[in-house]
Amino acid sequence: MQIVQVTDDAESAIDQLCSRAPGLTPDDVVEVPYALIGTADAIAEKLERCRSRWGISYFVVRDRQQFEPVIAQLR
Repeated sequence: MQIVQVTDDAESAIDQLCSRAPGLTPDDVVEVPYALIGTADAIAEKLERCRSRWGISYFVVRDRQQFEPVIAQLR
């Protein structure tokens, strides 16, 4: 994963990311499989959608500690 941010304020985090990347829209961030921004529940749901849509079942994150709440949701 290129971007992982567990947060209760996904909208602000997505807006900040879009402001740094010309042409990137909030809809793009929500749909792409390499950006995970939102609550642990929302990220877990997105990972399930990625598995269903693209068959992606393995993900690599840089900060396992931050990702722990998502792992707990997926168990």
